[in-house]
Amino acid sequence: MGDILFGLKFDSSRINDVLVRIEAYRLSIDGLMFPKEWQETLRHLNIIRAIHGTTAIEGNQKTQEEVAQALSVDKTVSLSKYAPDDAQITNADNACHWIEDNFKTPRPLTEEMILHLHFLLTTKSDESDNAPYRGVTPSITVGSNSFGGVHRPPEGGENIHRLMKEFIGFMNCREVTSQPPVIQALVGHFFLVTLHPFGNGNGRTARCLESLIMYQHGVNTYGFYSLSNYFYRNRDRYFTLLQKTRTENNWDITEFLEFGLKGFVDELSRIEKYIKEKIKRVMYRNLIYSANKQKISARRRLLSDRETSMLLYILEQEPAIDPFVDIASPELWFSEFVENALIKKLYADKSNKTLLRELIALQTKGFIDYQKDNTKNDYKISINFGAISRY
Repeated sequence: MGDILFGLKFDSSRINDVLVRIEAYRLSIDGLMFPKEWQETLRHLNIIRAIHGTTAIEGNQKTQEEVAQALSVDKTVSLSKYAPDDAQITNADNACHWIEDNFKTPRPLTEEMILHLHFLLTTKSDESDNAPYRGVTPSITVGSNSFGGVHRPPEGGENIHRLMKEFIGFMNCREVTSQPPVIQALVGHFFLVTLHPFGNGNGRTARCLESLIMYQHGVNTYGFYSLSNYFYRNRDRYFTLLQKTRTENNWDITEFLEFGLKGFVDELSRIEKYIKEKIKRVMYRNLIYSANKQKISARRRLLSDRETSMLLYILEQEPAIDPFVDIASPELWFSEFVENALIKKLYADKSNKTLLRELIALQTKGFIDYQKDNTKNDYKISINFGAISRY
């Protein structure tokens, strides 16, 4: 492959609508006031997902749950004691925290930043034949015919040193820095991974650079943010578009930008849904306690103590939706409900008919939905959040 001619070649008319949607989501989410604990939960989950995504793309076999577990181990243990997969995870965690600690405001990109990211991401895990930058030999290829063809990065040695300086100059030029931060991040990602300046860790470094650029420009919504998990979920498309941009699209990055920006919209929409769901549950919980105190007659309250306990239990069985997992919340069925220890205790001296009658009463009041499923010959119980605006 010949030299890379750095430049911005894309059709802005094809991405303007997506940029508007991103800004709308950001403004919506930033306008939601919620506890610091929730913010920290989102931040921690985003870091776990970023690490899982970027390492899994490169073949790391750890699941997201195993990544979370690996991050909880004693950080005083030497990296040399870790298996390579665990060292990669710890390295990625260190890189994320380095970004958080050092890039709270924008600053020009430097070679030193990229080299330090690469060092953090590969130390004690991918060091073999990996000194920055690649040497003149051997020549390398990446990709495959299955993903749009084989990419032959530029020759190493002094050539890569020169191209990296050109890349830094390009990323700091007005043409690039005047673009929205998400565009800058995706542009940096594409060209760095195309240069492929290192023996190992090129993809991880490029994706981490993308995160760095977004983070220092405040794109992140309540904590660290990365598109790595989105790229992992769409791995085939990701690899194919990288190569298609270099060949068929003749360095026009429009399609790659569309792909990344649509992923960002998807991630932000999930975060917004998660936060709103959490807020809705807090409001419903407050409603339960308020209704328990609200008198509707001299001897009766809107919710009895028993109904209050029952509703709180039902609410706990429907956890807030995980924004990043396409799995429905667990369903609560009457046949299981009556066997729960708390429900048995509440209705120890009552029959199931009494329990059923009170569930129907809660449905009539609008606190729950209680519907028969003929296929299961059972009744599904769920919270009716419409009660929040009803009372």
